[in-house]
Amino acid sequence: MTIKPSGSPLSLSEILAEFGGTNPTSLSEYYGAAGGIPTSGRISVSDFYGKTSVVLERITSSRTGWRPARNARFIHIFVVGAGGSGGMGWPARNVGTYGNTDGVAGGGGGGAGGVAYSVIAGGTSGSANITIGNGGAGVGVTAEQRAISGNSGSGSSFVGLGLNMSAGGGGGGVGSQSTSGGGSGTSGAGGAGGSASGGNTANLAGGAGGAFSVSGSNPRTSAAGGGAPRFLSSNAGTAASSTTDSTTAGIKVSGYGAYPAIATYASNRSQPFIGPSILSFDASNGNRSGASGSPTYGAGSGGVATESAVKSGRGGNGVVIIVYEV
Repeated sequence: MTIKPSGSPLSLSEILAEFGGTNPTSLSEYYGAAGGIPTSGRISVSDFYGKTSVVLERITSSRTGWRPARNARFIHIFVVGAGGSGGMGWPARNVGTYGNTDGVAGGGGGGAGGVAYSVIAGGTSGSANITIGNGGAGVGVTAEQRAISGNSGSGSSFVGLGLNMSAGGGGGGVGSQSTSGGGSGTSGAGGAGGSASGGNTANLAGGAGGAFSVSGSNPRTSAAGGGAPRFLSSNAGTAASSTTDSTTAGIKVSGYGAYPAIATYASNRSQPFIGPSILSFDASNGNRSGASGSPTYGAGSGGVATESAVKSGRGGNGVVIIVYEV
């Protein structure tokens, strides 16, 4: 984490904890370690106030000819595909022969984009072409006894500097409805997570969106949350299933409790690579009373099942995150 600002004494051990190195520490080990730290000559403890050993570049639009922005010991590259949008269903009301048959409807959550992760040596020469995926557009219907499935997100990629990384977009959640006077019901799956390939450190498929199952009458509805990108291989990032007259929350990357190892600093430190933006990878919740939210990066939006002309949220756009370990 960033070293504290000036105003209180700063110890060599605090500098060591942030920038690594050997103990006992010599300040000359850290010439040019971060912006504002001298590269030669006089160097003092006060030069390190407010400095950090991680420099982050977040790329949110496609570009050609990208080049590393600074010298670094290592460059960490995360490529995240875009998320899919949730499905939407509007149940029928009073559609039977005698006007007393109600329907059921539900919406599954959108799937998350895949995550490809590579680490390369600082000073690697060359350029790269970067593609940023677009989140699946939200969907909705304008009348009862209608349903529509969500849209898939598109993929992101990083090609160059000896890498060919690809992170696929997540699928759209299913929307479904059925007349249910006889106790029948309907169900649907969440969108599948996007694939990932080309990372030299990890390739993790995105988490699937939540599924739904609904039965009965009155009418009844069910809406499931979206899936989130996986930054930990043992966490599938799959939203829980939603059942009759219920919703589930989308997967919250920010709720993992501890930052996954893949998202922490490599040199015996625990600083999150993606810092406060970890919140930006949270999926949105399913919603039975209005529209679902639109995630920022990579996650799927929640499904919608309600008696009004609203839409599911857009899936989170793709992103490429470059972390310079200086």
